[in-house]
Amino acid sequence: MPTSSIFTNIVINDPEKVEKFIDALEASSHDPAWQAASPIKQPLTDIEKIYILHNFAWEIVLLFNIGMEQKPLVFNAIALILASLFQISI
Repeated sequence: MPTSSIFTNIVINDPEKVEKFIDALEASSHDPAWQAASPIKQPLTDIEKIYILHNFAWEIVLLFNIGMEQKPLVFNAIALILASLFQISI
């Protein structure tokens, strides 16, 4: 979202609409009910699982016989795909 929307000047000429706008701002400042849009995943910290994920991703890279210059890029992409499949954050 561009920051320009934050700094936009608002012109409201109708006194009734001004009152509604101020009431809405006031209501939003009292105990805002924020909730995450999706569950927050904790980072993967289990060394054994990291090792397994790393080796699995590397085996896939080797399986497809990818050139040396592309291996790091492909490895990272595979690791991210595996992490999303297993619903872990890396």
